[in-house]
Amino acid sequence: MNSNLHRLGLLVAPIVLVVLGSAPASAQSVPSGADWTHGTTLSLFGGASTDSNTTGPYLGGGIGWEIKPTFAIEGTMGWIDRPGADTSAYNAGLMAQFSLPGSTKASPFVAGGFGLYRASFGVGSEMPEFYSRRISATDPAQPRTFTDPAFIFGGGVNIYLSRHLAVRPNVDVMMVFDNSYDYWVTGFAVHFAYHFEDHPVTPWRR
Repeated sequence: MNSNLHRLGLLVAPIVLVVLGSAPASAQSVPSGADWTHGTTLSLFGGASTDSNTTGPYLGGGIGWEIKPTFAIEGTMGWIDRPGADTSAYNAGLMAQFSLPGSTKASPFVAGGFGLYRASFGVGSEMPEFYSRRISATDPAQPRTFTDPAFIFGGGVNIYLSRHLAVRPNVDVMMVFDNSYDYWVTGFAVHFAYHFEDHPVTPWRR
């Protein structure tokens, strides 16, 4: 467990330092009188997901709430295909996004949050040790579907194509855990997002 906490600390510490150091500078990029209140985003994404053994397609979508120009909350759901019949995974997460200083057309960000990871394995399919250790050799009929909590960390960049449309390439790292065991999954995806804004213009994105 101590090694898991150490690895988690190595991930969290850089993100916290970057956010604390960049938030004031990013906030200063919003001109006075911009009259920005809040916004909502809907997105679809596609890419690839990989763990220590396999790589497969990664598809999903999300909805976000832009509370401030530099802070948003987003909920996502994704589907991951894995080799083998009836073998796949789903994940759902709620993440906080912190914008970093960028140009008027591109805004990098870091994110972190919490979610669930659900993996299903068909009969005879190869299973990572994280799951195989939980299968009873004396009970082959035991369910081969597992739902576990996960910490999620990531980052990327919002590239604004217009007032409402944006493309967002990003990377998410999920640390799935069960007691003192952990299982790492990395997702590489490109999000296509539509922004619903509760203000007439977005001057600092021009």
